[in-house]
Amino acid sequence: MATGKTEKRFKRKNEILEASLFTFARNGYNATGIADIADRVGIGKSTVYEYFDTKADLFIETFRWFVMKSKAIMEEENKKRKSKSMKKQIAKLIDQKIVMTGKKNIKANANLFHLIMEFKSSETSEEITKKLFAVLTDAHEEFKGGIVSMLKEGIKNGEFKRNLNIKIVSEIIFSATMGMNMQTNLNDKFNRDAVSKEFLKILFAGISNTKGNKKK
Repeated sequence: MATGKTEKRFKRKNEILEASLFTFARNGYNATGIADIADRVGIGKSTVYEYFDTKADLFIETFRWFVMKSKAIMEEENKKRKSKSMKKQIAKLIDQKIVMTGKKNIKANANLFHLIMEFKSSETSEEITKKLFAVLTDAHEEFKGGIVSMLKEGIKNGEFKRNLNIKIVSEIIFSATMGMNMQTNLNDKFNRDAVSKEFLKILFAGISNTKGNKKK
């Protein structure tokens, strides 16, 4: 009985989060009310407050949910087209990171970058800001951790130089990726594909093992 009730609450919470993502993306943070989200789910405002204390809490949890859901989708895609080449895997991860948080992946042509900026300007509480940045930091660290793992595997299989400074290279990749993400969000004329391709060309030219001592 308790299990059924727990499952029902879990399902309802996910319905609220999904409706929240769509409504915030369509209307913006300030123009979205709890009632708008409740209406989309087909429940009353009071039901939403059973799960989330404030609109700010709902927004942060929606962002966390979006990141987790996007991660799961990316992992599933990667399983289907697994490549032994770490170069290809790094290139794919970078592209996924840019697109995941870029405006092409948000419903109603809104974009997450501007939504976060709007949230920050509206919610001035230091505690709320810390909560949001904790979610962002976790997502960033996870991305960098993925890059580190691929670099280590690339060294192991002979694709990358043995004396590679993994920490520095992973930071470079992260910084470049976030820069491309920001340009994708802010500049309609930004040629993401061309810039990303050139970055990867320069990156791999610098870290690839070219001494003919690759592992067989």
